[in-house]
Amino acid sequence: MSAPSPPRSQPVCESAPKSNPSWIAAYQLDPAQRYCTCCERDLTGNAGRMLELDQRTDTYHDFCDVPEDRSQGWFPFGLTCARKKIAQAKEARKGRP
Repeated sequence: MSAPSPPRSQPVCESAPKSNPSWIAAYQLDPAQRYCTCCERDLTGNAGRMLELDQRTDTYHDFCDVPEDRSQGWFPFGLTCARKKIAQAKEARKGRP
């Protein structure tokens, strides 16, 4: 049986984690990576997001528009920190600090 397709609202990137482009459960991560990249709290349950780091702007994204040669990879975040990082990336895209 194949893995379920990601929701249509979530873009699919070839460099994204194969199970789903951005939503994660802690058990899907290597035990050494089961912490939030931002606040370093342990990730448990199904409450996590994978965000892609853009080396051009030093911002994290979930919308998969980072060119492959500019991506620093996908990193785990808790839901609260992920919302903050996504909001920061949206502000940066608008040209605001």
